[in-house]
Amino acid sequence: MALDSLGPLEALTELLKDQDGIKGVYTGVPQYPAAGRLCAYVGLAGQSVSRPTLRKRLERRANYFVGLVYRVAEAEAKAEQTLAAVLDALVMAFYADTTLGGTAADATLDLTLADRPEYADLVGQEYRTFPVMVTVTQYATTEETT
Repeated sequence: MALDSLGPLEALTELLKDQDGIKGVYTGVPQYPAAGRLCAYVGLAGQSVSRPTLRKRLERRANYFVGLVYRVAEAEAKAEQTLAAVLDALVMAFYADTTLGGTAADATLDLTLADRPEYADLVGQEYRTFPVMVTVTQYATTEETT
């Protein structure tokens, strides 16, 4: 397997598009949803790369940030109910294939970034936000030895 940053990004975007309740999925900087809509965005985050081993194999653990964003418009209960349903479906869909369609050796889903409800005021509108981190493991062989 070669290193492939784009493959997991595209696979995560497609996974999110398949979830009922998410009305828009974006790669990169989000476009915030209209009132009563849940949207998601996926972006590249930090990565760690190990030095190649004697077998010329290196490991990369790449993080992908997934933001779930709901424009509240005085419907806090609806925002929480929608997020709850989408998170349950997302966990099940994600763990059905942790290779993300063969783009990764393995991937994990971290929902602990949202230890308390977060709201953001953007352009005079209130948004409920829920951060998710996906860590993808990939391996590659290099001709250089260390």
